[in-house]
Amino acid sequence: MNRLSLLALWACLLFACSETSSGGGMSMADTAVDPLNFDGSVTQLPDSVVLDTRSYFPVAPGAQWRYRKQTDDWMTPPDENERAVATLTAGDGANEYLRSTTAFLEIEVDGEPQLVRQVLEETFVIEPANMNVGPVLKIKAVKIEEFLASDDTVLTKIERDYLPPYTLMADAWRVGSFSTNTIEDHAMTETLTRAGEDEPRVTQSNLSIQVVTSVEPQIILMEGQYREGLRQIDVSDSLLGTKNRTYWVQQGVGIVQWQFQPTNNQVFTLIDASVED
Repeated sequence: MNRLSLLALWACLLFACSETSSGGGMSMADTAVDPLNFDGSVTQLPDSVVLDTRSYFPVAPGAQWRYRKQTDDWMTPPDENERAVATLTAGDGANEYLRSTTAFLEIEVDGEPQLVRQVLEETFVIEPANMNVGPVLKIKAVKIEEFLASDDTVLTKIERDYLPPYTLMADAWRVGSFSTNTIEDHAMTETLTRAGEDEPRVTQSNLSIQVVTSVEPQIILMEGQYREGLRQIDVSDSLLGTKNRTYWVQQGVGIVQWQFQPTNNQVFTLIDASVED
């Protein structure tokens, strides 16, 4: 079954819930990043940013993280063209931040392998630290856009808004200090737009969101080095009720490895980042 057929099947499952419609067209994403252009240095942090090295999700607006698809040869990985870059910027609200991850990968479109650009935008709200308790990290919204890398043809766009925002980390300084398995009930509005459709389709539902964080720190071999003290975070926040995102986070660095359902569950590993020397 090709990629578009899978998307259509997935959409049909979503539309079984209550559905409303709203107007508005699909906006194009920013100009595509060249997936092969990782020759220059990673973007340096602005002088005004003070990095909190205690945090597993350091708030560093302007920072950049570069990734590539995981390979078996972790010691001397090949120069893969399936790459990704993530940036962190300040959001519109107080203590709100936007992490945008642009990934390039080959998937099947209309029966032919195509290089596709996928953009995942996550809107975070960070509750400030209180004495010895680290900041609580919550997700307010997720947006997924998919384009043909060759000409920016829009394939699909999904927007999810959560009310209230759900907890990703109970304590962003000490992951797992308070809870390692949270299940919270939230209202979610999902807007799905597909190529060829005049209007987006909107689904509103109440659902249980589950976030599971590893109890013990992990050691992972990647990109020619050992990364220690990692925490794995599994997220189920869609109507399908299955795990759709996994993060591996490291103190002072942030997300060093990730696996998202929209990117065919491929694992991407960190090459370099603004927050590391």
